[in-house]
Amino acid sequence: MNKAPVFAAVAAILSLAACNGQATPTAAENAAAAANAAEAAKPPAEMPPSVKSTKTYRCDDNSVVSVELYVGDKQANLHPTPKGTPIMLRAAEAGQPMTADGYSLTGTEKKISLTTPTKKSQSCSS
Repeated sequence: MNKAPVFAAVAAILSLAACNGQATPTAAENAAAAANAAEAAKPPAEMPPSVKSTKTYRCDDNSVVSVELYVGDKQANLHPTPKGTPIMLRAAEAGQPMTADGYSLTGTEKKISLTTPTKKSQSCSS
């Protein structure tokens, strides 16, 4: 009787049993799992605030500015000229002045106080 085929069959069965049906993960699979874990650990993204109102104001020096006020009262877009680039003003907390690069804005939807790099603080009404 030839024992070689029997030993080969037993060796094959034992080698498959040792694997326990689980394959060793590849480097790409390990990298993908690490990336997924890092993404899951990030805090959820905060959506940008929506526009609360867009107002046009006439200031003490008779100039006109347009302001987009955002929900949360921590952000505003100032349009100092009709066709100019808007300036994003931000505050750390609601109620504090919204500032950026020499600009400062405080107030409500009806009346604001505006300071620009070229003009002192002035009152503006809608």
